Amino acid sequence: MWDLYGAGCGVKRAQLTHLGKVKQGSTRLRIEGYQAPGQSGANFDTRVAGYFNEGVLEMLSGDNVYVRRGIRAHTGGGILELTQPLPYEPAVRDIFRAVPGCDKTWETCGSRFANQARYRGFPYLPTPDSIT
Repeated sequence: MWDLYGAGCGVKRAQLTHLGKVKQGSTRLRIEGYQAPGQSGANFDTRVAGYFNEGVLEMLSGDNVYVRRGIRAHTGGGILELTQPLPYEPAVRDIFRAVPGCDKTWETCGSRFANQARYRGFPYLPTPDSIT
């Protein structure tokens, strides 16, 4: 029922924002990144696979500055697969911001955000295919 990072959810976007830099081998659809210097908290490139799934990547420098794309998959090791290609090839050391997303399940609410106390979904309803 809540939107991630909204008032009802209570999770603070600023606390989960990671700054990264583009590494060699990145393409318009696949960003390989590493933790930007001076970034505190858990390293961007050591987050477990799936942590940034359904999140958002925003480019903060280079030809793609201010361009936002959804993160289709996070395969670990700082690799993000985007939902749509960037307009231009990212350059090595371009800076970006990555924020994790939420699939609105009970498990993700607890494991990724430690926020099950505010969960307002219906985790125990059967899936539509099990009804028919």
